Amino acid sequence: LSRGCTISGLCSYGGTPSGQIKVTLTLPDGYKPETDKNGQPQQPRFFSVTAISDGDGRYHFLKRVPPGQYKIYAFREAGQEEVFSRFKQLKDTQVALTINPGQDQLEINFNVPAQ
Repeated sequence: LSRGCTISGLCSYGGTPSGQIKVTLTLPDGYKPETDKNGQPQQPRFFSVTAISDGDGRYHFLKRVPPGQYKIYAFREAGQEEVFSRFKQLKDTQVALTINPGQDQLEINFNVPAQ
């Protein structure tokens, strides 16, 4: 059984390290887990983890992330009045991510474009 991977990083808003940026990791759209020879899923059917960056722009997920395919994205949590700008930030920062078995740590940084 794999321990999973710790994920952390630095969040910036418009190029400046910033707090109150929400980082979320979920399974990709249209995800269907691979199954073993008995038809059992080899990765969870649902997995999501969220963190909010601190005043220095640092974030880390409290849960380890099991091996598999994911998407990860960030958007500014504070000061957003317009929901469409949040969706744009989410789209602009989203990246596909693969966690390999045995992978222990990963650093992923985000620069959320200033609106």
